[in-house]
Amino acid sequence: MKRLFYAIVFALAVGALFVCRDCGLTQVARAELPPAIPPESADMLIDFLGASRGYVEPCGCHSGQYGGIARWATYLKQSRAKNPQELALFAGGARLGQGGPMDEQAPTLWDAYTRMKFDAGTLAAEDLADVPKLTAAEKAWITVANLTDASGKAPFPAALYKRRMNHAGKPVRIGIIGILGDSPFGTMPNPRISPVDQPWRVADPTATLKKVIPEVRKKADIVIVLYAGTRRLAQNLSQDAPGADIMVVGLEGAADTVVEKMDNTAIVQNPDRGRFAVAMSILLDKAGRPAQFSLQTTPISDALKDDPEMIPLVAAYRKKLAVPPASVAASTGAAPPTTTPAAYRSEWAGSFACSSCHAAEFNQWKTTKHAIAMNTLEKQPDGTAARRPDCVKCHVAAFDRPGGFTLSQPRWDLKGVGCESCHGPAGAHVEARLKGLAGAPMLRNPGKAVCVTCHTKDNSPTFDYAKYLPHIQHIHSGPLPELK
Repeated sequence: MKRLFYAIVFALAVGALFVCRDCGLTQVARAELPPAIPPESADMLIDFLGASRGYVEPCGCHSGQYGGIARWATYLKQSRAKNPQELALFAGGARLGQGGPMDEQAPTLWDAYTRMKFDAGTLAAEDLADVPKLTAAEKAWITVANLTDASGKAPFPAALYKRRMNHAGKPVRIGIIGILGDSPFGTMPNPRISPVDQPWRVADPTATLKKVIPEVRKKADIVIVLYAGTRRLAQNLSQDAPGADIMVVGLEGAADTVVEKMDNTAIVQNPDRGRFAVAMSILLDKAGRPAQFSLQTTPISDALKDDPEMIPLVAAYRKKLAVPPASVAASTGAAPPTTTPAAYRSEWAGSFACSSCHAAEFNQWKTTKHAIAMNTLEKQPDGTAARRPDCVKCHVAAFDRPGGFTLSQPRWDLKGVGCESCHGPAGAHVEARLKGLAGAPMLRNPGKAVCVTCHTKDNSPTFDYAKYLPHIQHIHSGPLPELK
């Protein structure tokens, strides 16, 4: 009897793993994939991308950076040359936010993807800010099934249809549905709670797909959903509104290396700001439905040369972000002061002010790449990097802070990643020392959290805290290996 009791409890616990979606334990089955399907042998090949988040190009201040539209264009051209039937899909998330550089990044990405001839794409909530400015060519490849304006008019079609030839030369009809999965209003998508003062109404994704998928299935052999939302909600959606063959998730995680099967829907994602390309090779069964899948991930590295068509587009983007040359003051080459002049008094003292008490540490700092970080930008060929706020902020101390380094007043003693970049503002500390008082407390041992504000996966893809730390520590012994 006791054994029977434990067996029942175990069965109920296991069952909960398959039904408790709200507690985050949604049923997941990883596809048992056969050996990789060569793209040239596939019945269909899909390249997919999501959440590029304003990433037009790597900043170029560090080797080994991935991504960028100029390399992406080269990748697609090379892939299409081998696989003319390939589909290129975008699952939303071109924009990171609004204001400043972001208002130049997103339009550049939409322009670039249109020139690359993406076959279909959808919008995330942030992307709605771009809708009024999209050109006819940019709108032509976008689908959003659950979006209307305040009058009830849909600005984009619920689905787009493409035709491709399979490996045997037979036509395959493909229906692609775009779904805005995250609301622009901070609530679940629901037209009844869309604020009346907003221009958009976002319908519930589940109700929308239950209606649209059967309609698309009448015209298509394969149904693909581009879901501009999170993976967990996509898993639930595939069960609540079944019928799609493939769902491409747009807004979280890393590039996929496996296919996740939820019932008959294959779920994949590549929301890594375009740093990697993911190609999905598909074999169809006799009924023309996807039967086998294989994913191939390709780093968008400097092994891919910039596409000639994208070079002028990127150059124009750089110029738009750069502060006009006339607005950028020249840094003075005057000798460092022995005290802190009134003109320099702020909460930022500058690295040279630290040298009078911390000479050994200062002299060691001068041997590091941190000390010449701004030089990396200044030697860029077109000269715009040293005038771009989004670049300069990680190459100087106290960028755009009161009394800190600005492009209009570039304090020469704050150029480079200086003492205060890691240890915090030293103005009060230096002021106290000049008066013979104990210095104000400083951050003595900055941790990894300080480093990764600039050493992100985009800017510094090879960053390893334990490996890099000895190169900037003030005390170390023996020669250090060169960093790449």
